[in-house]
Formats: sequence, structure tokens, C-alpha cells
Amino acid sequence: MRVFSAAALTAVKRPAERDQGGLIMARPLCQPTLGEQGRLILRGLGETDTTLLARLPMFSGLRTTQVTQLLANTEVHKTPRRTVLFHQGEPATRFYVILEGCVMLHRVNAHGHDSVISLMNRGDSFAEAAMFDCADFPVTATVIADARLLMVPARPFVRQLREDPRLALNILASMSRHLRRLVEQIEQRTATSSTERLAGFLLRLCPDDAPSTTFELPLDKQLIAGALGMQPETFSRSLSRLRRLGVSCSGIRVTIADIDALGQFCAGSLPPGRQASR
Repeated sequence: MRVFSAAALTAVKRPAERDQGGLIMARPLCQPTLGEQGRLILRGLGETDTTLLARLPMFSGLRTTQVTQLLANTEVHKTPRRTVLFHQGEPATRFYVILEGCVMLHRVNAHGHDSVISLMNRGDSFAEAAMFDCADFPVTATVIADARLLMVPARPFVRQLREDPRLALNILASMSRHLRRLVEQIEQRTATSSTERLAGFLLRLCPDDAPSTTFELPLDKQLIAGALGMQPETFSRSLSRLRRLGVSCSGIRVTIADIDALGQFCAGSLPPGRQASR
């Protein structure tokens, strides 16, 4: 894994006033209610949000009333880029579900070097395992693209976990999902080219149902390179190879002229001549 100096993260800032989890612009979520046909209604969450939550392994197969109880103490937070949600070693009093945006999980070793562990995207949950381990967060979590996060307090969640065996099995399924994801990341770093890894990263930053887009990279190129398991100079070469797919970059501003072509390249289905060289 690429290791870089902790000085590379000096631009990451913490808010002047910290709410739970270091969040700013927090918006509390009121008590959930049930609508027609038992549909879950949560203030602060849209229909796509509740659909996203229903797909999470931890909520799979649960009745609507059970999900309502689990989410009774949750809050939705609108969180700007570069906000630190928690630091490595802090008490693990909560976990998160990403409704929008992207979060970087990184860890500092004994020598002060910071390594990117994972990049979490929309629909991912993280930090739930820490509630059952040593009671401390093993990583630091930093928002790298403006996000909406569902914050779930640990204490009431664990209390319901003890009372509901089905929920306990769901948590095991959630942890298994994270393990599979780590295995896939390791496999990806050995079985795919740097260009393919970068293309996949950029594709995850693209909006749904849009033919093209322009956005700013959510963090420094050095950090992105570290997260993708490559040297900074390899990152630059890979970015150049994606130009033939309509990807251009000026500073931190990236333009993708053909999102579909980029998606086909990631899936390995572009016709000959359209694929970027490796």
C-alpha cells in the first residue's frame, strides 16, 4: 500500500466547533413514522435514501417497525468536504451510512505516516465493526466530497442488537461485506492496470444518468494515488491515457465528455481502438 507523509494531510481541516463526530451543519432527524402500507417515513430522508437503506445488509429482512426503532435515534448531517468525522483512537460511539458524497478512511502508523485504507461511497456504511472491538476507531474518517450522512449512535443500536438475533446476523453480514470489499481491493491492485483503477475511481465520482460531467477532485492527487495503490507519477501517466476516452484534467478540475465510454472501459467492453492504453 502506498504510504505518504502525514504532512500531505495538513490541508484537511477540522471545524471550529465540533458537534457529535466532528460534524458541522448538523440537521437532527426527528422520530421516524409509518406511512401508508407500512412504508417508512423519515424526516430528512427522501425515497431514494430509504431505498438505499433497505439495501444495506444490516437492515435486510427486517420488518418496517424494526427499522423504525433502529433509526429512532439517528441524525442526518450535511457535511462539507474536508470535515473530519472522527480520529483514529477516539471512542467508537457511532457509525455512519453515506447517503451522498465520499469519505476517506486513513490510518497513521507509529512513524507518523498516513496510509489510505479505503474510499467509501454512496450506499456504504462504515465504523459499525468498531463498536464491538476495542471501543476505539481504528482509522480516521475524512469527508472528501460534500456529503449527507446518516449518523447512528452506538449505544441504543447495540442495546437493540442484544434483543434481536436477526439484527445480530445482519451485522455479521455487513462485516462480511466489508471483508469481501477489502479482498476485492487487493485483487484489483494485482489484477488490473493503474489506468483501469483510476478510471473506476473517476467513474464513481460521476453523477447518475448524465452523459458528461465536470467536477473537482475530492482530494490531492498524491492521496488519490495512494488510495489506488500507485505512485504519483503513475497517476499522471494513467490520467493522460484516459484522454482518448474524453477525460481531461486541469489542476484539480476534471471533465469527462463521455461517461458511458468511461463506464464501458471499466467494464472491459469498449471496442478495440477506444480503450486507453495500459
